[in-house]
Amino acid sequence: MHLEELPTPGSRFELQELIGVGTCAKIYAAFDKQKGNKVAVKVVDNIAENILEIESEYRVLTSIGGNPYIPEFHGTYLHSPKNAKRQLWFVMEFCEGVPVSELLCYLRKEEKMLTEEEIAALLKLFLLGLQTLHENEIIHRDVRASNFIISPEGDIKFIDFGSCALVKDTDGKTHSSL
Repeated sequence: MHLEELPTPGSRFELQELIGVGTCAKIYAAFDKQKGNKVAVKVVDNIAENILEIESEYRVLTSIGGNPYIPEFHGTYLHSPKNAKRQLWFVMEFCEGVPVSELLCYLRKEEKMLTEEEIAALLKLFLLGLQTLHENEIIHRDVRASNFIISPEGDIKFIDFGSCALVKDTDGKTHSSL
């Protein structure tokens, strides 16, 4: 990825509420004025410090984004706000729902539990998502309940691909530092 070749978002996206904070980025719900739909925008402020995570996320989203277990990828933009450092924006599908970790906290607070059948169904979806990644030679390396969004319909999507490792690079060479 060549940062200087990335388009600017201009006024296409209207950032709305903050929906998540990660180790190197903030995630916002946003409105895509061009397409007329809601999207998620992951804003990375410290580009130089996070270049490895940026490249990892970019490779995953461009290779398998839009899969049933991965948010659809809409593009990467270089934003230069006035009087601030440049930002990298990953724009992707807005996933309705909550992280599985929030669901579990809510259930615990309400003194409720998932049934064995619900746990089995959730684990099956986790494993199908992992299988998709592994079939595409991607290792997530940060599998935890907060990195899965569960929709109101019970579907899940993996999020946060900054820690991923691609087993093979574009030349077909296997990475040794997994």
